[in-house]
Amino acid sequence: SLSLSLSLSPPPPSAILSADSVQLYDELTVGANKPTPSELSAAPHLFVGGQPLNSSRDDEGSSTAMKWLSGASFALASPAAGPGVHPRVVCGGGAVYIYWLFN
Repeated sequence: SLSLSLSLSPPPPSAILSADSVQLYDELTVGANKPTPSELSAAPHLFVGGQPLNSSRDDEGSSTAMKWLSGASFALASPAAGPGVHPRVVCGGGAVYIYWLFN
């Protein structure tokens, strides 16, 4: 859970990278187990919200597993992104995205 991720994150809270394919979409809140507003304010969250559901087709504005993998790989490899932005915790979703990220 994201609460557990916050407790595991080294101080100050580093960014939490969501590996959940549903949490990315702005309109999907019921059943998506998105972080609460207080959890979102406790640490930066990457790949939570920010993607409109109507752009899920594979075009320029879409989100695909490959785009997530590219963005997540960049975030993990880029500590220069700034304090609190370099994720040290990856959580959420099924194990497939996490498997792709580390294998």
